[in-house]
Amino acid sequence: MLECPKQCEAKSGGCKNRLIANRLNMFKDLEIFYTQFRGYGLRTKVDIPKDTYIGEYCGEVITEEERQLRDKRNHKWRSRDIAFYTMALEDYYVDAELYGSIMRYINHSCDPNCVTLKYTSSNSVLHVCLFSAKNITAGEELTFSYASNHHDNILSFKCFCGSSNCTGIYKA
Repeated sequence: MLECPKQCEAKSGGCKNRLIANRLNMFKDLEIFYTQFRGYGLRTKVDIPKDTYIGEYCGEVITEEERQLRDKRNHKWRSRDIAFYTMALEDYYVDAELYGSIMRYINHSCDPNCVTLKYTSSNSVLHVCLFSAKNITAGEELTFSYASNHHDNILSFKCFCGSSNCTGIYKA
């Protein structure tokens, strides 16, 4: 996906294809909450129509080598939960564990209501953005498939998403 450059012809009323540059997002309409089996999650306070830009997955940009080091280090101190805060971004990763927006609280689902798309902003920087994959009602948890997260070092984990097509085990 490519965002319009600053020289966009649609100046009257503002260009609607400058999501990142204009920082258009719904963070104000989202809330963090605690789930029974999946730690913290993120839900919407308003209805979100299909194909709506929800926000950017922000964090520290790190290399593959640094991601592997952090995964090994973090695995040692995590006893019960597996927490994924890194997302693939071409040859790099976005690590939202310590420096990220509330988008880091979106959990996995086998039947997700959001998708991640790589978006090139008007200044040619690559971003990971979340969009609604279907209509989402107020109070509903936002989810996406971790398959798009590219955790090639994780073979499987217990899945507690509760969707009708969930097998109970997520396999990457």
